[in-house]
Amino acid sequence: MKSYYIKVRNFVVKYERHMSSAALIFGFILDNLTLRRVDLLVENLAIVGYLTVAAVCIIFLNLSGEAKIFGGFLKKIHPWLLIGMQFAFGGLFSAFLIFYSRSASLASSWPFLAILLAHLVGNELSRKRYVRSAFQISVFYIAVFSYLIFLLPLVTGKISEGMFLLSGVASIAVIIVFYFLLRRLAPIAIANSGRPIMFSILGIYVAVNFLYFARFIPPIPLALKSAGVYDLIEKNSAGDYVLMKEERDWKDRLRLYPRIDVRQGEPVYAYSAIFAPVNISIPVYHRWEYFDKTKNRWIESSLIRLDISGGRNEGYRTYSMKYAVFPSLWRVTIETPSGHIIGRMKFFIRRLD
Repeated sequence: MKSYYIKVRNFVVKYERHMSSAALIFGFILDNLTLRRVDLLVENLAIVGYLTVAAVCIIFLNLSGEAKIFGGFLKKIHPWLLIGMQFAFGGLFSAFLIFYSRSASLASSWPFLAILLAHLVGNELSRKRYVRSAFQISVFYIAVFSYLIFLLPLVTGKISEGMFLLSGVASIAVIIVFYFLLRRLAPIAIANSGRPIMFSILGIYVAVNFLYFARFIPPIPLALKSAGVYDLIEKNSAGDYVLMKEERDWKDRLRLYPRIDVRQGEPVYAYSAIFAPVNISIPVYHRWEYFDKTKNRWIESSLIRLDISGGRNEGYRTYSMKYAVFPSLWRVTIETPSGHIIGRMKFFIRRLD
């Protein structure tokens, strides 16, 4: 039995890099197959489970230096602890990438999505750094903060800048409790890491706040399910929206932006279906803008408020309409009251008169 364990351990040590890669890929595939909605209990239990596994692995990795208490047992399972921690972080950041990308307008949120992707890929490439306590706790803090950003709106039913600030305070409280627990259990490992951990956490906190108030973080848990610009939108007898658009030839289908033909006095319709959790009701805005070539910038034409309620899996359907449009490149930005972009549609207007 002992020789079998030694063979398994040697195999793990020898192929640790490949097993870590496999754990990362497996975690990402598992999330893509299982994660559906950000507000479902099972999805949140999975995230809490990943956080718990990561926290336990960090604790035991640092406890492996307390030889007087634990002997060599933890050193023997050290490779397994690293793989377990990487699997948990891989699962967490793939889940965050999936959920945040569903709530993102790529044009405005790509920096934050790139950071999540970098952590997902860097989880594999930064293996040597995972033996450092400061690095472990910093990555763990990013995961905790990223989760609390959308957990608190789910719990309170409110999406606002104040709720984001509260999630930051909560994340600091969580990481302080975790740090002092770790320092009590593994004083040797944490002895010289206090200042690096403090500066790292502070830097992460400031960076995430900058990304949020610069509108780079998507307005999770809201998510745009579908959107489009139409010639006419009506409700049928069943209460469903009927979206009507003129047939286009194959040349129009190749255009970068769709073209809407409008006659004098006719409106243009902007449709959006926005998912929100069941306990959230919030106003959103359709911001109509046209591109002024002489000034080389977008000019706001209308800002239309639309109230949505959560719970519908396909999203709460609503639309705005605008008269007196003229030939130009237009866009309709769907955004929250705080200005975070849920989605955006660009299109050309052509007059037929």
